[in-house]
Amino acid sequence: MRAFGTLGSSRRYYLARYRHLKSIRDDRWREWEGKHLETPGTPLATDFPHRASLVAIGYVALEDFEGATVDELLEAGLTLAASRAAIAAAAAARI
Repeated sequence: MRAFGTLGSSRRYYLARYRHLKSIRDDRWREWEGKHLETPGTPLATDFPHRASLVAIGYVALEDFEGATVDELLEAGLTLAASRAAIAAAAAARI
């Protein structure tokens, strides 16, 4: 998880742990995914760019993008265009 951006919130920390443990096939990932999903957040709008792809990799709330970078989303498996669009949409939603 070299490219993971800022971990300024518990939600971001739980997301990072969940994604890392899942990537190394450590069964504890389920525990961290649960913590991540139990932490309050603003769900992504149904028309959020690339929403299905983002949900599939664990980005389910606007707060998951606080401190996120394009490199982080690229490492998670999104395309460059999708990563840029998601970061821009999250920034616009917070304004």
